[in-house]
Amino acid sequence: LLFYQQQLLIEPLFIVLSLITLNLLHSSLKNKKLLTTLLTGFFFALTTLSRPNMLAFLPVILWLFRRYNKK
Repeated sequence: LLFYQQQLLIEPLFIVLSLITLNLLHSSLKNKKLLTTLLTGFFFALTTLSRPNMLAFLPVILWLFRRYNKK
């Protein structure tokens, strides 16, 4: 019981990082500022480091950036 309480669980970290990434992705597509785009990439990398399953979402992110930056 003591070991389990001191162990860092990765699921809550993944959820928080993925929510931050999605929020920044939405704001970077809306504002089109360089800082929010860089922060989106940074938090996407942190999320991918916590769980590599996030890499499956990479084509969707690239498609969204390409679609909304044509205008």
